[in-house]
Amino acid sequence: MPSKPIDQGFKFHCLADHGYIYDFHPTSNQAGPVPVPSIPGFTATGEVVYHLLNKLPKCRHWVVLRYRSAQFPEELRIAKSDVKNYEYHSMRTAVVQDQVTGENVGGVSGIDNAPVTMLTTAHKLDDEVIRKPKRPGKKSTNAKNARAAFGEEHEKDMPIPACVDDYNHHMGGVAYYGQAVIDFHKILASSELRTLWEIHCSPERFTI
Repeated sequence: MPSKPIDQGFKFHCLADHGYIYDFHPTSNQAGPVPVPSIPGFTATGEVVYHLLNKLPKCRHWVVLRYRSAQFPEELRIAKSDVKNYEYHSMRTAVVQDQVTGENVGGVSGIDNAPVTMLTTAHKLDDEVIRKPKRPGKKSTNAKNARAAFGEEHEKDMPIPACVDDYNHHMGGVAYYGQAVIDFHKILASSELRTLWEIHCSPERFTI
Protein backbone atom coordinates (compact mmCIF):
# COMPACT_ATOMS: atom_id res chain seq x y z
CA MET A 1 0.00 0.00 0.00
CA PRO A 2 2.45 2.67 -1.16
CA SER A 3 0.04 5.56 -0.55
CA LYS A 4 -0.21 4.77 3.17
CA PRO A 5 2.06 6.49 5.71
CA ILE A 6 3.29 3.14 7.06
CA ASP A 7 5.93 1.56 4.82
CA GLN A 8 6.90 -1.24 7.19
CA GLY A 9 5.15 -4.45 8.18
CA PHE A 10 3.00 -7.07 6.48
CA LYS A 11 -0.51 -7.54 5.22
CA PHE A 12 -2.05 -11.02 5.45
CA HIS A 13 -4.62 -12.45 3.04
CA CYS A 14 -6.53 -15.00 5.12
CA LEU A 15 -8.64 -17.99 4.10
CA ALA A 16 -11.16 -17.93 6.93
CA ASP A 17 -14.67 -18.93 7.90
CA HIS A 18 -16.67 -18.20 11.07
CA GLY A 19 -13.66 -16.58 12.69
CA TYR A 20 -11.34 -19.55 12.09
CA ILE A 21 -8.34 -18.96 9.80
CA TYR A 22 -7.46 -22.06 7.79
CA ASP A 23 -4.49 -20.57 5.97
CA PHE A 24 -2.93 -17.21 5.21
CA HIS A 25 -0.45 -15.63 2.82
CA PRO A 26 1.79 -12.67 3.77
CA THR A 27 2.44 -9.59 1.67
CA SER A 28 5.26 -7.21 2.54
CA ASN A 29 4.63 -3.51 2.00
CA GLN A 30 8.19 -3.19 0.72
CA ALA A 31 8.81 -6.48 -1.12
CA GLY A 32 5.31 -7.38 -2.32
CA PRO A 33 3.60 -10.78 -1.86
CA VAL A 34 5.48 -14.00 -1.25
CA PRO A 35 5.64 -15.58 -4.75
CA VAL A 36 2.71 -17.76 -5.84
CA PRO A 37 2.03 -19.40 -9.24
CA SER A 38 1.62 -16.72 -11.91
CA ILE A 39 -1.67 -16.54 -13.83
CA PRO A 40 -1.90 -14.44 -17.03
CA GLY A 41 -4.30 -11.52 -16.68
CA PHE A 42 -4.42 -11.66 -12.88
CA THR A 43 -3.27 -8.93 -10.54
CA ALA A 44 -0.80 -9.84 -7.78
CA THR A 45 -3.64 -9.80 -5.25
CA GLY A 46 -5.82 -11.95 -7.51
CA GLU A 47 -3.07 -14.56 -7.75
CA VAL A 48 -2.81 -14.69 -3.95
CA VAL A 49 -6.58 -15.10 -3.51
CA TYR A 50 -6.69 -17.80 -6.19
CA HIS A 51 -3.76 -19.57 -4.53
CA LEU A 52 -5.63 -19.67 -1.21
CA LEU A 53 -8.93 -20.77 -2.76
CA ASN A 54 -7.23 -23.71 -4.46
CA LYS A 55 -6.50 -25.13 -1.02
CA LEU A 56 -10.20 -25.67 -0.33
CA PRO A 57 -11.46 -29.27 -0.63
CA LYS A 58 -13.65 -29.92 -3.67
CA CYS A 59 -17.05 -29.58 -2.08
CA ARG A 60 -19.68 -26.84 -1.75
CA HIS A 61 -18.32 -23.42 -0.82
CA TRP A 62 -19.70 -19.91 -0.84
CA VAL A 63 -17.22 -17.32 -2.04
CA VAL A 64 -18.01 -13.60 -1.85
CA LEU A 65 -15.70 -11.32 -3.83
CA ARG A 66 -15.50 -7.55 -3.82
CA TYR A 67 -13.20 -7.06 -6.74
CA ARG A 68 -11.76 -4.59 -9.22
CA SER A 69 -10.39 -7.06 -11.77
CA ALA A 70 -12.99 -8.19 -14.31
CA GLN A 71 -10.94 -11.23 -15.38
CA PHE A 72 -10.58 -12.66 -11.90
CA PRO A 73 -14.17 -13.81 -11.16
CA GLU A 74 -14.58 -15.13 -14.70
CA GLU A 75 -11.45 -17.26 -14.32
CA LEU A 76 -12.78 -18.62 -11.03
CA ARG A 77 -16.06 -19.51 -12.71
CA ILE A 78 -14.23 -21.51 -15.39
CA ALA A 79 -11.80 -23.14 -12.96
CA LYS A 80 -14.58 -24.33 -10.67
CA SER A 81 -16.97 -25.47 -13.40
CA ASP A 82 -15.97 -29.12 -12.92
CA VAL A 83 -16.79 -29.07 -9.20
CA LYS A 84 -20.22 -30.47 -8.35
CA ASN A 85 -22.66 -28.37 -6.32
CA TYR A 86 -20.54 -25.26 -6.75
CA GLU A 87 -22.46 -21.99 -6.68
CA TYR A 88 -20.89 -18.71 -7.71
CA HIS A 89 -22.21 -15.27 -6.82
CA SER A 90 -20.43 -12.00 -7.52
CA MET A 91 -21.03 -8.58 -5.94
CA ARG A 92 -19.71 -5.44 -7.61
CA THR A 93 -20.54 -3.32 -4.55
CA ALA A 94 -20.90 -3.85 -0.83
CA VAL A 95 -24.67 -3.27 -1.01
CA VAL A 96 -26.63 -6.21 0.40
CA GLN A 97 -29.13 -6.92 -2.33
CA ASP A 98 -31.92 -8.32 -0.18
CA GLN A 99 -32.05 -5.01 1.72
CA VAL A 100 -32.55 -2.98 -1.44
CA THR A 101 -35.95 -2.44 -3.03
CA GLY A 102 -36.35 -0.65 -6.32
CA GLU A 103 -33.93 2.25 -6.60
CA ASN A 104 -33.51 2.95 -2.88
CA VAL A 105 -29.72 3.10 -2.97
CA GLY A 106 -28.19 6.48 -2.20
CA GLY A 107 -24.89 7.53 -3.75
CA VAL A 108 -22.71 10.34 -2.39
CA SER A 109 -19.50 11.54 -4.04
CA GLY A 110 -16.94 13.80 -2.43
CA ILE A 111 -13.26 14.58 -2.03
CA ASP A 112 -11.15 13.25 0.83
CA ASN A 113 -7.51 12.53 0.00
CA ALA A 114 -8.93 11.35 -3.33
CA PRO A 115 -12.42 11.17 -4.88
CA VAL A 116 -14.68 8.99 -2.71
CA THR A 117 -18.05 7.45 -3.57
CA MET A 118 -20.33 6.03 -0.87
CA LEU A 119 -23.40 3.86 -1.41
CA THR A 120 -25.99 3.57 1.36
CA THR A 121 -29.36 1.96 1.93
CA ALA A 122 -29.74 3.42 5.43
CA HIS A 123 -29.65 7.18 4.73
CA LYS A 124 -31.49 9.72 2.65
CA LEU A 125 -29.39 11.91 0.39
CA ASP A 126 -30.70 15.11 1.98
CA ASP A 127 -29.96 13.93 5.56
CA GLU A 128 -27.33 16.25 7.01
CA VAL A 129 -25.63 16.76 10.37
CA ILE A 130 -24.07 20.05 11.51
CA ARG A 131 -20.53 19.55 12.77
CA LYS A 132 -17.76 21.97 13.69
CA PRO A 133 -14.55 20.68 12.12
CA LYS A 134 -11.17 22.36 12.48
CA ARG A 135 -9.45 23.95 9.52
CA PRO A 136 -6.83 21.53 8.11
CA GLY A 137 -3.17 22.46 8.12
CA LYS A 138 -1.45 24.04 5.13
CA LYS A 139 0.49 20.85 4.39
CA SER A 140 -2.48 18.47 4.65
CA THR A 141 -3.70 16.57 1.61
CA ASN A 142 -6.02 18.63 -0.59
CA ALA A 143 -5.31 21.63 1.69
CA LYS A 144 -5.98 24.27 -0.97
CA ASN A 145 -9.59 23.21 -1.54
CA ALA A 146 -10.31 22.14 2.04
CA ARG A 147 -9.05 25.36 3.65
CA ALA A 148 -10.95 27.61 1.23
CA ALA A 149 -14.29 26.73 2.87
CA PHE A 150 -13.02 27.96 6.26
CA GLY A 151 -11.75 31.35 5.15
CA GLU A 152 -10.02 32.93 8.16
CA GLU A 153 -11.93 30.86 10.73
CA HIS A 154 -10.15 28.16 12.73
CA GLU A 155 -13.40 26.21 13.23
CA LYS A 156 -16.67 26.48 11.35
CA ASP A 157 -20.16 24.95 11.50
CA MET A 158 -20.63 22.87 8.36
CA PRO A 159 -23.37 20.55 7.08
CA ILE A 160 -22.10 17.01 6.54
CA PRO A 161 -24.08 14.21 4.84
CA ALA A 162 -25.38 11.82 7.50
CA CYS A 163 -23.80 8.81 5.79
CA VAL A 164 -20.37 10.51 5.85
CA ASP A 165 -20.83 11.50 9.50
CA ASP A 166 -21.71 7.91 10.44
CA TYR A 167 -18.69 6.64 8.56
CA ASN A 168 -16.40 9.12 10.31
CA HIS A 169 -17.88 8.22 13.70
CA HIS A 170 -17.58 4.46 13.34
CA MET A 171 -14.44 4.18 11.18
CA GLY A 172 -12.33 7.04 12.51
CA GLY A 173 -10.46 4.65 14.78
CA VAL A 174 -8.72 3.17 11.76
CA ALA A 175 -6.79 6.41 11.25
CA TYR A 176 -5.94 6.60 14.95
CA TYR A 177 -4.65 3.02 14.84
CA GLY A 178 -2.43 3.83 11.87
CA GLN A 179 -0.94 6.81 13.67
CA ALA A 180 -0.40 4.70 16.80
CA VAL A 181 1.51 2.11 14.76
CA ILE A 182 3.75 4.84 13.33
CA ASP A 183 4.48 6.22 16.81
CA PHE A 184 5.09 2.72 18.20
CA HIS A 185 7.58 1.98 15.44
CA LYS A 186 9.47 5.17 16.27
CA ILE A 187 9.78 3.97 19.88
CA LEU A 188 11.05 0.54 18.80
CA ALA A 189 13.70 2.25 16.69
CA SER A 190 15.43 3.58 19.80
CA SER A 191 18.74 1.86 20.62
CA GLU A 192 17.64 0.88 24.13
CA LEU A 193 14.60 -1.12 23.09
CA ARG A 194 16.37 -2.59 20.08
CA THR A 195 19.04 -4.00 22.42
CA LEU A 196 16.40 -5.59 24.65
CA TRP A 197 14.68 -7.11 21.61
CA GLU A 198 17.91 -8.69 20.37
CA ILE A 199 18.64 -10.22 23.77
CA HIS A 200 15.24 -11.80 24.23
CA CYS A 201 15.08 -13.11 20.66
CA SER A 202 18.61 -14.48 20.58
CA PRO A 203 18.73 -18.28 19.93
CA GLU A 204 20.95 -18.70 22.99
CA ARG A 205 18.02 -17.68 25.16
CA PHE A 206 15.95 -20.70 24.18
CA THR A 207 16.39 -24.28 25.42
CA ILE A 208 14.59 -27.49 24.39
